[in-house]
Amino acid sequence: MSNIALFGGAFDPVHIGHLFIASKVYEQLDIEKVIFMPTGIAPHKKTFSSTDEDRLAMLKMSIEGMDEFTVSEYELDKEGVSYTVNTLRYLNGIYDKVYLIMGDDSFMYFEKWYEYEDIIKLSDIVVYVRNNSISDLRTKAEFVGAKITIIEGPVIPISSSYIRREVNAGNSVKYLVTDKVNKYILKKGLYESF
Repeated sequence: MSNIALFGGAFDPVHIGHLFIASKVYEQLDIEKVIFMPTGIAPHKKTFSSTDEDRLAMLKMSIEGMDEFTVSEYELDKEGVSYTVNTLRYLNGIYDKVYLIMGDDSFMYFEKWYEYEDIIKLSDIVVYVRNNSISDLRTKAEFVGAKITIIEGPVIPISSSYIRREVNAGNSVKYLVTDKVNKYILKKGLYESF
């Protein structure tokens, strides 16, 4: 058994910002791996722009050769809505300690998450600072009763939605995703219309 960090999300598509955040977390915490977990059925989102198979394939090719990263299909394989708390319960049965990676934007509305009190009990929350001040994050942590680890680093101002819009407009996303993901998006015609 060991310590891991969970990085969940739509990853539609995974981009260099995701990989950079995961690498900063890996560098700064005593963990064996960062587990990328593509969301199955999201509680807040009706559908994704690409299929589960495409999102999974892009994740796997993005981390190829990086031993510090792995991908779990747990949420894709399970039935029903994918709630973080249930995924953490599953991972706690396997690992000694689970860190949950969040962007500061998500953490700022954390009390709206399904069973957020249990998420606090089941994981150590790691917040990557992008848009909010550290004092705001500490205030929010105190408000929700969470102990958080704050990771600071450069802000890479890209998002999956930006990449989808760029592809849809016929623009290159060559340096926003890994080379293999870029080629995959072009070959499969992903995001050409959404």
